[in-house]
Amino acid sequence: MSKSEKFYARMDLIDQYGIKGKRCYVLTKELKKYLKSTNQLLLYGIISHRYSEREIEEFGLNKSGDNHSSDRKNYFFKIQSTTNRELYNRPRARSMSIIFGKYLVNKF
Repeated sequence: MSKSEKFYARMDLIDQYGIKGKRCYVLTKELKKYLKSTNQLLLYGIISHRYSEREIEEFGLNKSGDNHSSDRKNYFFKIQSTTNRELYNRPRARSMSIIFGKYLVNKF
């Protein structure tokens, strides 16, 4: 790499403690400039399923499902006991939670 080359982003792979994923680092100033010049918006998306061997009552929670919306975010969060189908694939799992949604990172 020459001194004139410039990196605007870096991605690291994570594989530790049973967690696999990617972590991305971006120079904010350059990203904002690029998004504005191409008339794009940056969204942060998430989907996560978590299973537990404990019942939801042990956490002091009740079965629920909530939508959260505003001009910058829209996501759904749900807590429930596992279904028979899920128990077949995960026999020790007694409860699960899911979060699914998106968040608008930049506004012009």
